[in-house]
Parts: sequence; structure tokens; C-alpha cells
Amino acid sequence: MIATYWRDRPLLENGEAPDSAPKVYGWPADRQRAAALNEIHARPFPAIQAPRALIQLVFVNGDDTQGNAGPRVPYHGASWDQGDLRCEKHSEFSTYLWNASLDGSDDAPSGRDPFREGFTPPGPVLSGSRLDIFTYSDETAALVDRFDASTRCHSSVEHGLAEIVTDFCQDENGLTRMMILDRGLTPERLSASAHLHSAFSRSRPIARWRFSTCLSCRKPCRFCNGLRPDSPPSPGVYVEACVSTARRL
Repeated sequence: MIATYWRDRPLLENGEAPDSAPKVYGWPADRQRAAALNEIHARPFPAIQAPRALIQLVFVNGDDTQGNAGPRVPYHGASWDQGDLRCEKHSEFSTYLWNASLDGSDDAPSGRDPFREGFTPPGPVLSGSRLDIFTYSDETAALVDRFDASTRCHSSVEHGLAEIVTDFCQDENGLTRMMILDRGLTPERLSASAHLHSAFSRSRPIARWRFSTCLSCRKPCRFCNGLRPDSPPSPGVYVEACVSTARRL
């Protein structure tokens, strides 16, 4: 029976502390639980307001076999008057998100483009996307016609408080274009929706890239799970294990 607490840890009736291993509701926690809880996505989204452009580039980290190229800090960035640039460092790839205002006079975001101001990528580009955010009006609704009608997907989201449009096609800069029309979302919900759809646009090419990497695997790689190091299987077994892992991503 627990009698008291010391530094947020319960003491037993005999005054001794219980097993120091982390537990959840009394059960031993997996050793990777802390890393999962502290993963870089476990943070609030910064609030944004229309009109806004979010340009995201995903780069394969330079040394793909080691996964340690690029910045060592998992999440960092910089801000200036017209916008900000945020980087997320993952084991195999790094994402850079430029968040800038739109002045409405042309298609270019306001301020200096950080990707054209001495930017050094950590490796080759894996995917790129641009999400434009506008307040709904007759004028902005007409921008839907910019998307290819043969592949256009136009959906109502957030219980009717926003619309999202994409045709899954790339523009002259190689960016997959998307658009959100805001019909009354709070800045926090608008930001969450924007970042959710930006994450979706990068998830498909990343999953496909991992799948392709596993198809060509002839030795253990980071996607191999459950293979015993004391009993090396044949290359074909590595391929089967990697493909099985990639399909779950």
C-alpha cells in the first residue's frame, strides 16, 4: 500500500522506493516510450492567419547509411518580419518549412526567400509542396480554377469551416500545390489543419522512397526489424523484411 510521496515517486510502507523502472498504471513501460512521448511532433502548432504560404522541402540526409548528416538539433529555426523557417531533423531526412505572408499582389510570398539566400541543403530533395491559405471570398474561391480539373480534389473540412483543394500536380518549381480557404477557423485550428495537410503531402513520397530503398536492400538497413544479428539471413530475407516494414509506414 502506498503511504506517501517523495519527489513525485511513491514510497512503500517500509519507506523504500519501488522499482525505478518507468511504469504506466502500474505496468512496466516499453524502453522506447520516453522517446516516443518526446518525439518532435509532440508540440503545439504556431498560430497562423490568412493570407499565408507554407513552402516545405524535404531533403534526404547527406549520409543515408548513417542517418547523422545535417543539423544535430531535432527542431530549430529562425524568424524575421515577413515569416519564419523551421527545420525538423529525422534520422533519414530533414524537413524545412518556410512560413510567409502573402500580400495578394502576385504569387510570391512576402520577404526574402530563405531557400535562395545562401541555403545549403543537407542532401538531395525528396519532395516539395506549397500550401496557400486564404480567407474565403468570391475572389479567392475563383482560385480553385487554377487546379487541374481532371485530378482536382476539393473537400470541405473542419465541419465546414474550411475547404482544401489540390490536384496533386507539381508547378514550374516542382512543388505540389495545395490551397486552404478559411471560412472562420481560429488561428490555432487553421494552423493545425495547415500543418496536418502539409504532413500528408510529404508522407506519401517518403513512404514510397522507403519502399523503394527496401526493394533494393541487400544488407541490413534501418528498416529491417526483428532480424537476429547472430544468425545472418540471406539477402532475400532482408528484402522481404524491409518490404514488410515499408508497407506499414
